[in-house]
Amino acid sequence: MAYQVQQLGNLVPTSAASTQTIGIGHLDDAFAVTIFVTSSANALSSAGIVQVCQFDPSDSHPVDGTVQSTAFHTLYLQSTQVGPVVVTSSGMALVISPVSFRGIRLTLTCSSSAEIIGYVSKQIEVP
Repeated sequence: MAYQVQQLGNLVPTSAASTQTIGIGHLDDAFAVTIFVTSSANALSSAGIVQVCQFDPSDSHPVDGTVQSTAFHTLYLQSTQVGPVVVTSSGMALVISPVSFRGIRLTLTCSSSAEIIGYVSKQIEVP
């Protein structure tokens, strides 16, 4: 199997003093997703909790008749629910595989809406 990595977008707060980042979608073909927390993430003043969703936040017009959850849910380690998956420091990378969700975001405490908190990429299988 051959793989390719594609950049998906930036994790930025939805507004100043926000508690979440804008959702990232286009994950239908993803084998793995990596979140790269920027080393300059000064706006991040608390650990970010990873949340995932069944819907694609990048798709503003889902197919008619599609029935799916419209909420984000906290991602836990395995099925143990020992604790949520968190981003704890700048400069870290978090790899999530396999991918069984269509959207991802971070919940956090931040002070700026202009600063990029992190970057998201996906690994896909290519023929």
